[in-house]
Amino acid sequence: MQHYVGLCPMFDVEVMNADAELVLGDQGAQPSPSNVARGLSSIFKEITETVRKEAATIAAVFPSPNDVMSILVQVWVGYYWRCA
Repeated sequence: MQHYVGLCPMFDVEVMNADAELVLGDQGAQPSPSNVARGLSSIFKEITETVRKEAATIAAVFPSPNDVMSILVQVWVGYYWRCA
């Protein structure tokens, strides 16, 4: 389970940097509220889609899907809490 969770692309630095650039734009530039809102909306949709896909994969592959989802959520929350 831990190995599967560690392979999730949301922990890839390049993916996270692309997400930050989508929301904030170029470094040094002052992002407009509407651009930030659009970027956050886009990332939220992407996260929702990813969670649905991961949940379907986990349900199909693991005998205890709730345990795996619990670990995955704990890792996500812990990772993003440290990054904040």
